[in-house]
Amino acid sequence: MNKIVHSSDNQNNVTHLNSQNITAIRSVKNRFVIVPTTDSRPKFRDLLNMGVAPQGCPMMLVQAYRDAGGTGDITGEILLYMLPIVFAEDFRPGDYRRIIDDGDNRLLNMWTGPDIRASGNAVSRRDAGPFIEFLQRLFPIPEERHYFRDWLAHAVRYPGQRITATVLLRSDHGVGKGFLVETILSGLLGKSSVGTVALSEIVGNFNDALVGKTVILIDEVYKNPQWTVNTLKSIQGNRTVTLRRKHIPDTKVDNFLNFIMSSNDHFPLPLEREDRRFWVPAFIKHKESKEETMIFINTILKPWLEQEGGMQIVRDLMETVDLSEFQSWGDPPMTVSKREMIGCLTHEGLAEFIAAYIADQLVVKAPDIELKYRTDIGDALGNRAVPARLSELGCKVKRTTFGRFWITPKGLTAGLSEFSSPAELRRVYSNTRGS
Repeated sequence: MNKIVHSSDNQNNVTHLNSQNITAIRSVKNRFVIVPTTDSRPKFRDLLNMGVAPQGCPMMLVQAYRDAGGTGDITGEILLYMLPIVFAEDFRPGDYRRIIDDGDNRLLNMWTGPDIRASGNAVSRRDAGPFIEFLQRLFPIPEERHYFRDWLAHAVRYPGQRITATVLLRSDHGVGKGFLVETILSGLLGKSSVGTVALSEIVGNFNDALVGKTVILIDEVYKNPQWTVNTLKSIQGNRTVTLRRKHIPDTKVDNFLNFIMSSNDHFPLPLEREDRRFWVPAFIKHKESKEETMIFINTILKPWLEQEGGMQIVRDLMETVDLSEFQSWGDPPMTVSKREMIGCLTHEGLAEFIAAYIADQLVVKAPDIELKYRTDIGDALGNRAVPARLSELGCKVKRTTFGRFWITPKGLTAGLSEFSSPAELRRVYSNTRGS
């Protein structure tokens, strides 16, 4: 049986090593590194899985040694004390060095670069047909499509330069927002650099979800929108981010986070008139239908990206984008959709529309108003827009098994209230609709 050489305080532990075991040990040393901890037990990080928290079980090292072809008697403790040591962690996107000697300091770079890099090959839009069509589906307005193209190209080519504008994508279900982030952005930026999280994972007691990330997708903003805006604003404005992780000292790193927010609501966030942080393109709709979109993604775009070299073509296409006028620190361009969200076009008009609708009603339901608005105005409303206006107009809500009834000011004057029975409110509502 092969024996393992280990130079330690126990000098009697010296025996023969063969080349296969030397290669296995080198593989373990290249994959794992000891990192600072808040207790006396050494912990190591797996450089192949940077999203996994540092571990303290030496048996993982033995398994990695065996997987690399190592044989013979060896313990996890022996392998543990062979690992390189770093004194601190840092985050340097764009620097492909994993361990950085910075003067007398030795740092672990938590950024993991993408597998796909610019090849230097000349490509054109014609070569990237499926990708161009995907962008056209998501952003049919040329100016908006060109801005997102620039945003994406900058994020890919300059991961060490944060873009202050947050992209707010609103859409029907199934248009491909998830595919954009989880497949295309992950392929261009690296899987470890892209994450889909809830906002609470960023601002909670621990924010491990931020480790190694340059793009964060915050999916489905529904609860407490104003808190969402205020919280995200505080992160967007900071030059540094403090990483708070269990059993690891807090680490302050430069802020390189680019945010994308996703929602199926037309009006997911309250934006101030002077807002300079959100870029809001038009609400994304299916080109034909959800089924047709899925067919395009799964039978054309995805096979092209994953099996026909399309991801490399897209990466090379990003190198051709002229970014001379794109300012990563600048204000995003104003859009019609953003004006609508801010209220420059629709807030007052919606309030007037609802006021006219309820003027002669005693009891109403919000979905009826939403349908009427969509029929008359030709635009859809968010699931909170109507309730918010009803409340502002003095209506009172009653939750029942028949749904939520809103008692109008006229209804309140007639003696109805939140204490009226559900059956009575349903009768009044039905009589009004039948009249």
